[in-house]
Amino acid sequence: MIYMPERYCDIEILLNSMIHHPALYALQRSVGHNPQVEIDSRADQNIEIYAKEKETNEKQLLIKKAFILADDIMNCSVEKREQLEEVLSSKHPNTMKFIEKILDIASHYNLLEPKKNIKCSRRIIRSLELGSEWEEIDGVGGLIKMAESVSKE
Repeated sequence: MIYMPERYCDIEILLNSMIHHPALYALQRSVGHNPQVEIDSRADQNIEIYAKEKETNEKQLLIKKAFILADDIMNCSVEKREQLEEVLSSKHPNTMKFIEKILDIASHYNLLEPKKNIKCSRRIIRSLELGSEWEEIDGVGGLIKMAESVSKE
């Protein structure tokens, strides 16, 4: 999904990263690479940061943080998830409200399926009131062009 008024803004990048990571991690695992150590390491960093950091009141910043943290919660180990949720519930309750909304929406979709992935993105955009100027892009064409240019070298 792209945000037409401000391409490559933080919200666009963080939403797309969060929504695509489950499929990326599944692909990595299918070819013999286990990304879990890196995922859990990022969760550990966020546990440490958010245990010390004060919560902001700015909605856009809360949403940005919610995408990063929901990504961690969806993909990290159970132990890390519990630690992160505990820190966020106690020290960042407003951020946690956005995270819970994101996780609830994502739980209704199989993010490994491209069409469900897009539907989930659209629903999150509507639910978090991120504006109406979002467009779906077809990244397959760009990937094919990149692959063709690499194979010609």
